[in-house]
Amino acid sequence: ADNVWDFYHPQISHASSQMSGMGQRRGKSGKAPVAPPQTQPQNMAMRLQQAHIVILGEYGHALSGPENNEKNRVNRITDESWREKPEVQQILGPVGMRAQSHPHIFPNMWITYPGFAQISMRLPKGPTKTEIWWFTFYDAQMDAEKKMDSIDRAQKIFGPAGMP
Repeated sequence: ADNVWDFYHPQISHASSQMSGMGQRRGKSGKAPVAPPQTQPQNMAMRLQQAHIVILGEYGHALSGPENNEKNRVNRITDESWREKPEVQQILGPVGMRAQSHPHIFPNMWITYPGFAQISMRLPKGPTKTEIWWFTFYDAQMDAEKKMDSIDRAQKIFGPAGMP
């Protein structure tokens, strides 16, 4: 993905979709929908000032996104309690623990993270044309509400019906 390293682009390139209200979540039984924390006006300025990290790997692979630190955790919308497990901390090491990023596997695979559980393959079809295939995953053991949130994100953010 050509914009995997420029994490300023969501607030600029995707601003119109946020202004449309697309980021609003369904309300619970009769309540009005609410914007997720990361798109609420009081948090947008904070997001623009978040610390980010870019990790370049061998062969063109990269991770880029918000740094996993105490200040950035305020805007987190997904459960990342798995990071607290000692075995995870040992496997990821200090650099991996700082990353809360979208992995890019060179040359054309992008994995959405955190919490979107999607893989995007960019397939060149000529000098001016690219085909994008999206694969979405969810945990079969999720409760119904988390499953619907996952499907909702997949349908409305990335993919054919998405407004990124």
